[in-house]
Amino acid sequence: MDPVAAIGLASAIITIVDLGKKVVVRIKEYADALDEVPQVYRSISEQLPPIIESLDKIRRQGRQNSNSVNAGSLRALVPIINGFQSQITMLNAIFESTTPKESDSAWQRQLKALKSLR
Repeated sequence: MDPVAAIGLASAIITIVDLGKKVVVRIKEYADALDEVPQVYRSISEQLPPIIESLDKIRRQGRQNSNSVNAGSLRALVPIINGFQSQITMLNAIFESTTPKESDSAWQRQLKALKSLR
């Protein structure tokens, strides 16, 4: 894999890890604010941390030793990482618009809770 593609892949992984951690925090905040989390959010909060950890491990290994992950494996990861990055970005945007904030009124909190059920 050429260096530019490797840098792009590393950048995508960093973005996924960062946004993934934000999504997990938002789910926790959501649960704390409303005392109940829809099943889909619970599933995401259970599945996302190990995925994030695995991707971060790949990124760290690649940084420590660029030969530790073969070029074919990296090329195979590119479409997966790009698709996952797109999905996690959309998920983060959904959480931004549906997660209640402390400053929201009770009415706004309930409206956001209803929006989150779509």
